[in-house]
Amino acid sequence: MTNFKLSLSPKPSLRVYRKSDSGERSYYTKLKGWKVTILKETLLSKIPAKEMKQYKNGIIFLKISEEDALRVILAAQTVKTVINREKVRKIANGIAELPSDEVYWWYRLYLKYERKALNALKCVLL
Repeated sequence: MTNFKLSLSPKPSLRVYRKSDSGERSYYTKLKGWKVTILKETLLSKIPAKEMKQYKNGIIFLKISEEDALRVILAAQTVKTVINREKVRKIANGIAELPSDEVYWWYRLYLKYERKALNALKCVLL
């Protein structure tokens, strides 16, 4: 299992990344604005963190499992084009309730078909 890191800032912004052996960060998703607040309330409240660091400036770093990172990546990428707050909440709750094998399946589809897979996931969850 690969350890991913999730950073949350008070702006609000969210980033999921993994550090390489050389210390270089490879980002998997970035999201800013009110959608991060909704993801915090719904999806991120259900994710257990292995390790947590909080700094004085309000930035929080969480070490999360691979499956939880994929959930956050799928949710963040899917809600990027959604404007309605209720739809964002439904998508986040739906992704939080997906079984682990489906999370991996949807992520594989996302890697292969990108936006088309995310639109299909959005249609399934709404």
